[in-house]
Amino acid sequence: MLPLSLLWACGAPPESSAPAMLKAGPGSMGPNLATGPDGDVVLSWMEPVDAGHELRFSVRQDDGWSAPATIASGDNWFVNWADFPSVVPLGEHLWAAHWLVSQPEGGYAYDVNVSLSQDGGVSWGEPFLPHVDGTPTEHGFVTLYPDSNGVGVVWLDGRKMVNEYDENDVGASGMTLRAGTFGVDQVPIRSDLVDDLTCDCCQTDVALTDEGPVVVYRDRTVDEVRDIYVARREYGEWQTGAAVSDDNWEIPACPVNGPIIRANGLGVAVAWFTAADDRPMVKVAWSDDAGRTFGAPVIVADDRPLGHVGAAMLPGGEMLVSYHRSIGAGAAELLLQRVSPSGAVGAPYPVPDSGDVFAFSVPQVAVDGDEIVVAWTNSKDDAYSIQTTALALDAIPTPVDAPAGPIASVFEQHGIDGAMVVETLSGDAIARHNPRRLATRFSPASTFKIPNTLIALDRGVVESAESTFTWDGTDRGREQWNRDQTLRSAYQVSCVWCYQEIARAVGEEAYTQALERMNYGNRAIGDAVDTFWLDGSLTISADEQVEFLRGVLNNYFHYEEDHQRALLDIMRVEQAEDFSLHAKTGWTGPDLAVGWNVGYVVTDEGTFLFAMNMVLDDVEQASLRTTVTMEALRALGLF
Repeated sequence: MLPLSLLWACGAPPESSAPAMLKAGPGSMGPNLATGPDGDVVLSWMEPVDAGHELRFSVRQDDGWSAPATIASGDNWFVNWADFPSVVPLGEHLWAAHWLVSQPEGGYAYDVNVSLSQDGGVSWGEPFLPHVDGTPTEHGFVTLYPDSNGVGVVWLDGRKMVNEYDENDVGASGMTLRAGTFGVDQVPIRSDLVDDLTCDCCQTDVALTDEGPVVVYRDRTVDEVRDIYVARREYGEWQTGAAVSDDNWEIPACPVNGPIIRANGLGVAVAWFTAADDRPMVKVAWSDDAGRTFGAPVIVADDRPLGHVGAAMLPGGEMLVSYHRSIGAGAAELLLQRVSPSGAVGAPYPVPDSGDVFAFSVPQVAVDGDEIVVAWTNSKDDAYSIQTTALALDAIPTPVDAPAGPIASVFEQHGIDGAMVVETLSGDAIARHNPRRLATRFSPASTFKIPNTLIALDRGVVESAESTFTWDGTDRGREQWNRDQTLRSAYQVSCVWCYQEIARAVGEEAYTQALERMNYGNRAIGDAVDTFWLDGSLTISADEQVEFLRGVLNNYFHYEEDHQRALLDIMRVEQAEDFSLHAKTGWTGPDLAVGWNVGYVVTDEGTFLFAMNMVLDDVEQASLRTTVTMEALRALGLF
């Protein structure tokens, strides 16, 4: 280890004389919270000094924050609100820190400097670079984690940016995601390319599962879709990244809004921001298989969120998510929300004394016993400063699933294994039965006739509800299919051959565009354009069915009003004195064994959306789809 010098320093935090308030000087910014294996919470930040900037840290103790200790300082650092240093306890004695140093070329040419401490942060070794490409390009957005008795480092690496930009080959000069593992002697153990094209300036994060590390990042495609991806390391090798959710956020430049990942055993949760389809949202998705697959995402916030999420996993598997919400005039408020794996979301909780939060900063959250520690950057009168607070966990509203209420008894009465969700048009939950199944994706079967009808009208394959299909004389096994049809009758009798004609006329490219436009399930069309909604290629959850219907009714997808009205008219299956019911049933057949009923009901009290699915392996039980749905809606008193 090196002695105290001008660039890297010694200084253990005092154990008994910690002040209650954090002593971060004027101009401090870029907070980062890290939790060590023993539960200690460590806060690091940048602070200006006469000769440049310092990287400082403090440890939270019973009576407040320890006196700050300085790790390094320099007059040539790259200082930025989005790409900030960290100090991370990796083990009982091994700690790691990183900061960013500008290259002589200046601008966004800078290097990652990593330093290790083998005595719990008392003294620090000479810094080293995890990358050795030597290019005058960006290297940053680092995550440090314990790995192979040393330190794992993940970072965004811009070495390909020395190449001239080519709009026909954006990957040739694009940002990459790289990883390395280093021993306590700083000797590289391994170096890997994780992804060869990523978003340029969104934060990365890593969680450790029982099966190894999982990195989360914002990907980039050649078509400028920038969704959240995870990559897992299995048997020592980083696997190809996969989307957490197909948001399909197409944006020509980096949104500077990275994701967060947390894990416990095989359980993994990812929180992120997206503004796909011009709808800003904060989402969370869970995995129960160490990040191999994720369930349908839960929308945490869609009321003017700006993102810049933070997150902590709570006892019991809930996620606590922090994010900014716009309050106008370039200002923001800092909110916390609890989210359960079942999809229940607690009410937003404004962080006290955060009225001056810098709207473009990245607030941090960590669990410390029964308290939540929050750190953020204030901006007042054009001056930055770090602020922290500690909140009782029970002060933050607990997520409460909408009760299943009488729905559960309806399913039980009929001996049905299934799920049902009922919501208002604005998104308020009325009832949720079997939340885990509600978030599980299945083949939509004939419920896909809802979007398919709209697509057919939009593409001009049919002109109206009365457009005709001529039967070719082939016996399709159902009397009501063996005749000429209109679009309306084809929908009503669920005529498969009619909609297969539509599918062949629409084509793969148009379907791909339409499914992305509608954000419909997993958006997959598989290998057969005329069966993808039947063969298991396309899948969607009940929660996503309701969200899709909300988009249709509110015209979030911007289809022509005449086509919207035609679809909703075709969907009407019952018109009574006190309600109008619009729906579509579906059945995957006995192999996939899922029955559906999806739609909405209009009453004097408003519009209510519903999606019901059930295990259905016998066509003789098909009528239960409608029976259970109607009994449940009546039991809820909707009509």
